[in-house]
Amino acid sequence: MDVRREPRWSRWALVAACALGGVLYGWAPGSVGYGNSYYAAAARSRGPSGGGGLSTWGVATGTLTAQQRSVLDYAAVDRDGARILLATLSATGAAPYIIATGGDVIAMGGYNATDQAVSLAELERLVAEGDLRSVQLSGFTGQGAEADPRLAWIPRNCAQVRLDGVSDLYRCGA
Repeated sequence: MDVRREPRWSRWALVAACALGGVLYGWAPGSVGYGNSYYAAAARSRGPSGGGGLSTWGVATGTLTAQQRSVLDYAAVDRDGARILLATLSATGAAPYIIATGGDVIAMGGYNATDQAVSLAELERLVAEGDLRSVQLSGFTGQGAEADPRLAWIPRNCAQVRLDGVSDLYRCGA
């Protein structure tokens, strides 16, 4: 019986590859542009403490643009007791805010804004109950954007907020 064995070096190569991966993860490649902010934000928002349960080890921080920082600052000041700091249409749009805040930001349309992760009825309820005040409409790139009832409801029922370089932010509710 001819039993072939793996070459001895293959185990060491596997150990070396795992060690290199661990070093790179600990080094936080996201801080130099190699991370995936969408998945980091998703993991962070689902952490055991209800938002931000994942430590910042390996998660890029300080990734907000000047306009995103303005949106976040406005939403924080205008929160007025709202449970949700900010809603965006897509997870891609929410990711930088979730990373910066550790949570309290929702993506109403899932990954590419075409899911009804938050329906129109749920959006109306969140606003009516005072759980949501600030909504940012950027990031809606999916098919059928013009037919989305949420996209029509927000400008009709919320006041547009004018910030320097930002034209897609709305304040909802009383």
